[in-house]
Amino acid sequence: MNLHRKFPPNLVEETAVKIDVNGQATIVELQADGQGVGKAFREALDCRNFDVVRLAPGLDMWIDDEGLFTDNPEVNRVATRIARSYGLRWQPYVGTVVFASSDQEGETGSLSEDQVAALVNTADFGGVACARCLPRRRQRHGGSCVMRTVTIEWVEVSTHQATVNVPPDFDPERADLADALAALDGFVGVERNEISVTVLDAFDATAETFAPS
Repeated sequence: MNLHRKFPPNLVEETAVKIDVNGQATIVELQADGQGVGKAFREALDCRNFDVVRLAPGLDMWIDDEGLFTDNPEVNRVATRIARSYGLRWQPYVGTVVFASSDQEGETGSLSEDQVAALVNTADFGGVACARCLPRRRQRHGGSCVMRTVTIEWVEVSTHQATVNVPPDFDPERADLADALAALDGFVGVERNEISVTVLDAFDATAETFAPS
């Protein structure tokens, strides 16, 4: 994919990725004019007003600012999962979205080839391929960024301590401490051990994304 094309001085196009509510990803060229790419975003999103969600440095998600207030807002599950993979978990995103890049001043720019490939691949797998890990993840896995589903089991042993005032007739041998201690906020730390990982045969698109370093 060649993103280094030349245009007339007053015509600039920025490469972006549009993902609709069905999870279909399309590479689009946003044509900028003297006022920027606002008109192009309105056309791509089919909206009057738009807003931006900053996912990470150099990666923005543009949305219909009035999408939640339509008669039948439809959740964009792929976009919502991508946003959640960046820690934005407090709301679903509706309607078509457009992903683009930006510089330190917030000016919209073209996505890199790696970003385009990651977003398209992510959409193909329902929003669970780890787009934010490229190119590091692509290099580690020989160019593949497809997630797989595993079940992880572990045992947690937590340590608690609390200084409290008790009645004069308090008898630790007779008191039901096992249940009563749940009311105390005395957390000190936790150890996790006996960790086992089982690879599942089938891919589960509804599973949470987990990408430890």
